[in-house]
Amino acid sequence: MATTGEPAREPAPYVTFHDDQAPPDEGSPGTLTQPLVDQEPLDDMVDATPDAVPVWDEQARADAAAAAATAVTAYAADLDPDSWWRGLAPLLTPTGQTAYAEADPRDVPAGALTGPPVVPTDTPSTFLVQVDVPTDVGPYGVLLARTAAGQPWLVERFLPPVSDGAAAP
Repeated sequence: MATTGEPAREPAPYVTFHDDQAPPDEGSPGTLTQPLVDQEPLDDMVDATPDAVPVWDEQARADAAAAAATAVTAYAADLDPDSWWRGLAPLLTPTGQTAYAEADPRDVPAGALTGPPVVPTDTPSTFLVQVDVPTDVGPYGVLLARTAAGQPWLVERFLPPVSDGAAAP
């Protein structure tokens, strides 16, 4: 509908290219026969279901504890940088991979786990949790994330132990 003297809008233009023809040069109008923009409802989206929302239960807690222990073990491994990265990278989220891609394993002060991971009994999010893993240099916080129910917990960030008011390197 035109307002304040503006012309009425035309329907979306249509363009068809035939198999035996090259597409027209940029700016060329082409042959108008099919809509450029699909104006039909997105029928294929009607049956789409979102990823299942995870729950925070005993299984989720056990999975988070196992993932944190495995990740700290890989993070603290005394390996050459290439071997260290090959073992650690699959345990990290894409953000974690970016954060630790240039890290040097010689700068990780922990060497061994000294007890079971401490997992909170409750968490405000079923997608993100911090697990504390006791090590020989103090407890490492491990920020874990998952994208949906049934997806693995992956490390977003390692939080080194705090000592004398300062974080470890």
